Amino acid sequence: MNSYVLYRETHRLVWKTAKKKMLNHYQFRRAITIAWLTGKSSTEERDNQGTKRKLSYATVTSTSSLSTDKKAPRVNDASLDPTSGTLCGRLNDNFLHYPEASTVKQACCSLCRLVNPNKNVRTYSLVFQCDQCMVHLCVACFKPFHTIASVKHLKSHVMSIIKQKEEANR
Repeated sequence: MNSYVLYRETHRLVWKTAKKKMLNHYQFRRAITIAWLTGKSSTEERDNQGTKRKLSYATVTSTSSLSTDKKAPRVNDASLDPTSGTLCGRLNDNFLHYPEASTVKQACCSLCRLVNPNKNVRTYSLVFQCDQCMVHLCVACFKPFHTIASVKHLKSHVMSIIKQKEEANR
């Protein structure tokens, strides 16, 4: 019960989530139980209308921003997969993802790094860390990372952003 109260208050005060987007007590306890029993980071659940939706353990417990890991998650094609990737929560509409100051001295954008592995082209300026995903992203990549599900489309979009930056610097 205390964890559910904490879940509700954190969403209400910190993330300003609407009440209709939060899990009810039954859904909250069920998602935690499924996560504990299956050992998986996410489960599929049917809501009251019978439609499927994806719930991640981090979503249910609201502790992803309290992570003690010092390293950001690795961004690659497998982790970006919208159904089974470790970063599938990046597309979660139930959470608001906010940029926060990075604790790393010289953070580079993970998406720019993925698309163009050339060290001379990496983006180091205006790089923030997502409070939910814990991934370092530049301002231009923040929105596409959280809205474009297809890895192929995401990569092509970021590549066009990089080309625009290169043309602006000339």
